[in-house]
Amino acid sequence: MNEISKEEWRETKEAERKQLMERRQAAITKALSSGENLAKYLAGRGRLGSRYSSGNAALILDQNPKARAVKSLEEWASLGRRIGRGEHGIQIIGREDGYWRVQRVFELTQTYGPRPCKLPCLSANEPKKLEAALDVLGAFSPVQLTAIDQMEMPVRYDPQAGVIQISASATPEELFPSLAAEIVTAHVTLTEESAEPSPVAKLYGQCAAVELCGRFGLDVPEGAARRLETLRLHFAKDEERAMLDEIGELARKIGSEIEKEVFPPERGRVPVEMSVRNER
Repeated sequence: MNEISKEEWRETKEAERKQLMERRQAAITKALSSGENLAKYLAGRGRLGSRYSSGNAALILDQNPKARAVKSLEEWASLGRRIGRGEHGIQIIGREDGYWRVQRVFELTQTYGPRPCKLPCLSANEPKKLEAALDVLGAFSPVQLTAIDQMEMPVRYDPQAGVIQISASATPEELFPSLAAEIVTAHVTLTEESAEPSPVAKLYGQCAAVELCGRFGLDVPEGAARRLETLRLHFAKDEERAMLDEIGELARKIGSEIEKEVFPPERGRVPVEMSVRNER
């Protein structure tokens, strides 16, 4: 390869990277354009296991809106699965040899092999798993959980009393997203050292709840898009991706602990730390 062809190759790769970065920004902008789009994006990122950055998750979902398990060729090979002939990878941007480069990953339906890829799923058909997931979720609460016999909503965070109240009559399916939202809201409120949950605290709570529902195959809570429609306005300008990354990290920590405890193989619980930025 001569020097001119090397330069042309570099220019081609740089143009490809820039084009993908523009697509990434467009996908993020679309996700934040409405409460409905934000809910779809968060549920989709949850299906991906909350393992990708906000930008790469947006890229993956833009190329395959139904994507669930997405891994590199090497990761699929380690799981005993191969990429189907003629399959085109999903483009993302990753760090390689100190440079940002276009990389390719593959969705489960693009693979084949004798070893199945089990996906964690919670449903009313398996009440024991759902109840176990609620127990793990409750362990993340920074305040005491208290059962209330009569309460209109499934779960309510009371910052003045320093408790999260749980309706004794709510079903596990109702409790999961509501409890997740209030626990994350409580974490952010305490981090902010605020007397009442701020709009950002509520934003983080609602977003994380939708993402966790997506991760475990639960329906997006009724009214979630409506709530996010107002709360999305509290993403700080030019910090949208950083805030989405932060929300994703919270959802990842909770989701990973639930997956480890509820779905085999079971291992000893590892202490989990949750943190959010003190400055917005």
